[in-house]
Amino acid sequence: MNVRERTKGQGGPTGEGERQTAGSEASADDLLREMAATAPQEEVARLLVELRRAFHRAYVQQGAPGPVEELIPLMRLLIQVAQQPGVTVSELGRTAGMPKSEVSVLMARAVRQGLVTRAFDATDQRLVRLHLTVAGQAELERWRAAHRLVLLRALQGLPPAELGSVTASMRILLRALQRDPEPGPEPEPVTASPPGHGEPAC
Repeated sequence: MNVRERTKGQGGPTGEGERQTAGSEASADDLLREMAATAPQEEVARLLVELRRAFHRAYVQQGAPGPVEELIPLMRLLIQVAQQPGVTVSELGRTAGMPKSEVSVLMARAVRQGLVTRAFDATDQRLVRLHLTVAGQAELERWRAAHRLVLLRALQGLPPAELGSVTASMRILLRALQRDPEPGPEPEPVTASPPGHGEPAC
């Protein structure tokens, strides 16, 4: 006797047990279909995390000018200062998605290093405006050049067909990220093992 027959016998004339079993089977099928549908997206997300870590490792091996776990957040902020001259610490934190306290510490370090200047707002003395210095612009360009070199070294050994596939895939991903999100429940975050030395989380 199979499971459905045993359940049918236990459910009595109403067939309640059979309906429960059928419902469980349908739920299991739905779960399997959902897992199959989300597996490719999860794999893409996992690969992006691994790609970021591999990039940071290569950057360290190439001779990064300082600890990557400190350099990457600082360079992100310098890019924002370059794009928004006169930005405040609070605005930087919101744009970069970083705590204001962390932004304050990094910008204070940048000021000491001569990469950024601070000046009070001309009309509101409560606001402190940030501007990139010539030295800061040079440091930013040096960092960008180092990143380009890491990518070029990684891509130069790829055959044309694979390089074309990488380019096409990146364009598809870029379009997906730029489109407006569809309404619905938020996806579950991708869990990954903590980064090791030279593998910052951001």
